[in-house]
Amino acid sequence: MKFNKVDTSFWTDEKVRTWDNKTKFVALYILTNLHRYSEGLYRLPKHYIAGDLSISIEEVELLLNNLISDEFIAYDEKNSIILIKRALKYSPIKNKNHQKSAVKKLNELPKSYLFNVFLNLAERYNNSFAKYLRKEMPEYFTGQDPDLMGDFDAINNGIADGIDDAVNDSMVDSLELAPVPEPYLELDQFDKIFDSDWQMEIIFIEKKFDGTNILKLNNKPAAKTDRGEIEAEKLTEKLINLILSNNSRASVPEKNPENNRFKKWLNSIDKLHRLGPVGARKKENKGYSWQEIEKIIEFSQKDDFWRSNILSAQKLRKQVIVLENQMKRNGYRDQAEAKIDMLAELYAEAEEGGSDD
Repeated sequence: MKFNKVDTSFWTDEKVRTWDNKTKFVALYILTNLHRYSEGLYRLPKHYIAGDLSISIEEVELLLNNLISDEFIAYDEKNSIILIKRALKYSPIKNKNHQKSAVKKLNELPKSYLFNVFLNLAERYNNSFAKYLRKEMPEYFTGQDPDLMGDFDAINNGIADGIDDAVNDSMVDSLELAPVPEPYLELDQFDKIFDSDWQMEIIFIEKKFDGTNILKLNNKPAAKTDRGEIEAEKLTEKLINLILSNNSRASVPEKNPENNRFKKWLNSIDKLHRLGPVGARKKENKGYSWQEIEKIIEFSQKDDFWRSNILSAQKLRKQVIVLENQMKRNGYRDQAEAKIDMLAELYAEAEEGGSDD
C-alpha cells in the first residue's frame, strides 16, 4: 500500500478556503490517488479522474482549470502529465536510494515541458536532487525539441501553488528580478527567468559551438502586474467555463486577453468590481468584491432560469441587482416577478435587434 502525505496547512490555506467542495475533493484526489508518484510529477489522464470520482470529463476540466488558475498544479494536455507544484517541498527526496527510485519512475514518463518546471522546483527545494536529475536524465532537461515544450503559460504562472505558507516563498533576490538585458541566456539561468517580473516566450533551444545550450527568448514587460486585472481575467474565464459546461455550443469568446470579444467581457467584469451595476458611478461606491462577483457568477450558471439568459459578462452586469436579490432570498424563492421582468427585457431587446456582445 502506498502512502502520500497531505500537510495539515491544506485546510487553513487562504486559497484552499475559497474553493468549493468539489475543487477541494479533486485537489485531495490529486495529492493521494493511486497513480501519484511522491515526487509530484506523474501521468494522470482526465478519464482516470472522471472514472475514479464518478464525474464527467467536462466537470473534470472545469475543476482542473480552477486548480491551474490558483497555481496548485500544472497540466500537460498533450501527454496527460500533472505536476503538483510543491510536492517536493512537502515530500522531500531524503537519500540516494530515494533519488534512484525517483529517476526510475520519471524515466517511464513521456518527455514533457513540465520536466523543466520540475527541475526548477527541485533546484528551489532540494538542490542535490536537482543535480542528480541533471546528471542522470540530461536528455530530459536540455536540447528538447520545441514541439515537446508544450504550453509555456503553465510555466509562466510561476512556481507557487495553492499552499502558500509565506509571501517570500515564491520570490527571488532583487538582483534576479532585474530586467534581463540580453535575450540569449545560458540554460543555468533558466530558474531566474521563471521568477522574474518578465514574460518569456521560448522560441527554440540552440546548441553553441562550445557545446553549451542556450535559450532564445523574446522578452517583454509583464502586462498583468495589477491584482485587479488578474482577478478580472480569472473570473471572466470562470464565467466562460461555466457557460460552456452548461452548453458546449454556447457562443463565448476565446480565452485570450488579446481577443477583442474577450476584452469586452473582461471590461464588464472589471466595471462590476470598480463601479457596480450599469449606471453606477465610482463615487457612489457600489462596486462588488471579487468574492461577491464569483458567487454571483456561480449562482447565475446554476439556476435553471438564469443560466439560459446570462450568457455574457455584459448581461451579468446588467442583471446583477436582480441576481444579488435572488441570492439573498436563498436563490430559489420569490423569483416569478424577476423572471417576468427579465423576459420583458429580452423581448424588448429582440425587437431592437440589440446584442450583448
